[in-house]
Amino acid sequence: MQVIIVGAGYAGVTAANWIARRSDTDVDVTIINPRELFIERIRLHQLAAGTAVATHPLRSMLHPSIELRLAWVRSIGTDEVHLSNGETIAFNYLVYAPGAGSSAPTNTLDIGQFDSARSIRTVLTESAPGSEVTVVGGGLTGVETSAEIAIARPDLDVRIIARSGLVPTLGDGARATVRKFFDRHHISVVEDVCSPPPDNSALTVWAITDSAARIASDSGLSCDGSGRVIVDAGLRSVSHPRVIAIGDGAAAVRSRMACSTALPQAIHGASTVLRLMAGDSPKTYTARYATTNVSLGRRDAVTQFTHLDDRPTRLWMTGPASAALKEGICRFAVSLPRVAVRL
Repeated sequence: MQVIIVGAGYAGVTAANWIARRSDTDVDVTIINPRELFIERIRLHQLAAGTAVATHPLRSMLHPSIELRLAWVRSIGTDEVHLSNGETIAFNYLVYAPGAGSSAPTNTLDIGQFDSARSIRTVLTESAPGSEVTVVGGGLTGVETSAEIAIARPDLDVRIIARSGLVPTLGDGARATVRKFFDRHHISVVEDVCSPPPDNSALTVWAITDSAARIASDSGLSCDGSGRVIVDAGLRSVSHPRVIAIGDGAAAVRSRMACSTALPQAIHGASTVLRLMAGDSPKTYTARYATTNVSLGRRDAVTQFTHLDDRPTRLWMTGPASAALKEGICRFAVSLPRVAVRL
């Protein structure tokens, strides 16, 4: 029995380890990824600002029985994947976890992509005092990126373009706290614009994640408009039931593109594979959330407590305790894939 995992991010590595730890010896698990690195995507804004490395050796994250193939997946067939190095690998089940794609326009750098984040770091290092940095995107990623850059380089002029308003997923109190932080650190906010104003920035950072990797859609699987695989209640592709989609690549009901989605989906998707191999029906996946966390540099953050369906409650907190909680969540996101080897 051959199980292929496409992608080695939070979701892919967790699912691979979960299956390898719990499956029989006649099940071969292969993970396909273009790099020998595990990238902490939720720390890429830190990598860009020079406050974190954000990578780990990928092999150190994997169960010893898992085979690692370094390549890009070009396409997914009925029972095989075609790789960028010309290889074709057959599968019985495939877990689709390539992560988010990039929709960054020309002349911008995407904070959600590893190579771009490193390029942002280079530009920031070379930027003269007083240079303007524009961050496009008023969501959580845009806020974290703006804050990290402003604190690391207080001599730069940082602004954020929030076309749909600043952090609309937060409640009023939490959102007001972010605005006060921006005021203290002289981060200007441009809101409710259809297109950015004339940009003379030395650096424009794209911080909008609104699309998935296009491997599935280019391979003919049923996907939504953003390229995410349309799945049933068990996270199986509705057009290819032996493909299980998780993380940013899955269009699961009431799920947002986030690490807090990827990890529980990884465990559920891996369990779906194990149940299918045993001849059982998959269980229904239900998205549940508890908090939305946004860092404001290394010493401050905002924690918005939410209902299980991700709607903000009236409760929120900020300050060092919130920063410690956010840091703990980031560390947990790296430790869980490793823990999955032993559970």
